[in-house]
Amino acid sequence: MTARLGSPLDQRGRPRVPAQEPHRPRRRSTLLLMGVGGLLLAAAIVAVPYYGYYQERVVPTHEPLAVVGERTVTMGDFVRRLQVNRAIMKARGSQPEEFASAPMQLVFDLIDDVVIQEGARELGLEVGSEEWTRAKVNLTREGISGEEYKDIALARAWRDKLRDHLVAQIPERQEQLHLGVIVVSSRPEAEKVQERLRSGESFGAVAADVSTDRESRERQGDSGWVPRGLKNEAWDEAIFALRPGQTSEPVDALDGFYVVRLLDPPQVRELSPERHKRLRDTALQRWMEQRKKVIQTELFWNSDRYAWANAQMKQ
Repeated sequence: MTARLGSPLDQRGRPRVPAQEPHRPRRRSTLLLMGVGGLLLAAAIVAVPYYGYYQERVVPTHEPLAVVGERTVTMGDFVRRLQVNRAIMKARGSQPEEFASAPMQLVFDLIDDVVIQEGARELGLEVGSEEWTRAKVNLTREGISGEEYKDIALARAWRDKLRDHLVAQIPERQEQLHLGVIVVSSRPEAEKVQERLRSGESFGAVAADVSTDRESRERQGDSGWVPRGLKNEAWDEAIFALRPGQTSEPVDALDGFYVVRLLDPPQVRELSPERHKRLRDTALQRWMEQRKKVIQTELFWNSDRYAWANAQMKQ
């Protein structure tokens, strides 16, 4: 560095050079660290409430409610369906159900939706724009519209598509049995019916006396020609195992206990309009019963998930 004119001399007679200001790297590092620390502290203060919100509201929505085959139904799916269900009831002028009475049916509905969609795809079916539009129009006619209802509309579209396919597979002519039927409310009552028949009373007289089914009672037990699929699987197995003139053990067909007598041997006949309508109405139900026997379903519903879903509905 060049000395200025008139600068003092050192002991050897050389111009004295002014001392340079020393560098302060430690001070700068400290300030930098303090700044970074302050930013991290501020971020932590902001993040704590968000983390709590994330843990309480976001994370549980991704937890599984059920696994159906390879598809997972989440708690988020359940809460959205519950919210939509209540909005639908309100739009229809109905009083929304209390939470306690709603969950399990909605859980089963969500599971059924997955079973139907996956099964329909295995049959080569797809929901096109026509079915999708029809489902949305039907919802609109019920006073329900909006983006939040698209899941309901899609589920209905898949259900309608599969039901139409199954109905189209029902043959007009098929094997049928001519049956006598007595319907009662419980197994002990059905056993009393059997005792009366074994004692020698006529089938028609007992049917007219005790059958809870009006048609059976008025026709003295004659139920006409009956195809497979009108009731549950236990019913089909029982009636198609009978020989002409044989009377069955009590059959639990879900809508009552039946004592059945085969009046005539099986015949391939054309379905009556009433029987055909009944088969159309129950086609999807019968398919679901068979499908659920082969598709694995694991349910994770418990008291903690119930409490969490209930809390979401009170937000």
